[in-house]
Amino acid sequence: MEHAQPRARKIIKKAGFGPFLDALWNEQWDRQALFALTELWCDTTNTFHFSFGEMTMTPKDFTMITGLSLKGKRLEYYEHANMDQNYIVALLGVEAELSPKGIRRTWLYNTFAIEEESDGTDPQYIVRAFLLYMISCTFFAGTNDMARLQLLASMEDVNKIGRYNWGGAALSNHVPLYD
Repeated sequence: MEHAQPRARKIIKKAGFGPFLDALWNEQWDRQALFALTELWCDTTNTFHFSFGEMTMTPKDFTMITGLSLKGKRLEYYEHANMDQNYIVALLGVEAELSPKGIRRTWLYNTFAIEEESDGTDPQYIVRAFLLYMISCTFFAGTNDMARLQLLASMEDVNKIGRYNWGGAALSNHVPLYD
């Protein structure tokens, strides 16, 4: 978690994202094995296709891999966040280039990646931007460069971020509902 500032890192760990982010930055991971697993994943059936057959990821597997709990309150969404500049300024501390699809992840990165707590930037802004960037690049990643600002509603109070079911939302975002 060395990629986040000290006070922001403490809030992020308290929110339950510590193990997930530590795993993302773990230099010890066998990258070749991860790439091989990625090649075996079938996104139409949400299963791995091994020589012995198909295998899916259970909720417990997901929790063990990501470190994210599947317990907590349902995420809150603010439907109009993508176009509410006042809301974004209140939560991120700066005006942003908004669009109906969200905000560019590259803008989040470029705006907050080098922010230092010592320069007066509120660590709560850094936490929100950092988490929004990270979950938009992983669990809520789309084919474009956009982050869903609606997710900020569950980050309004940074001390309550860990009360939400981020793991359940992330898992359900990757497993389609079948009729």
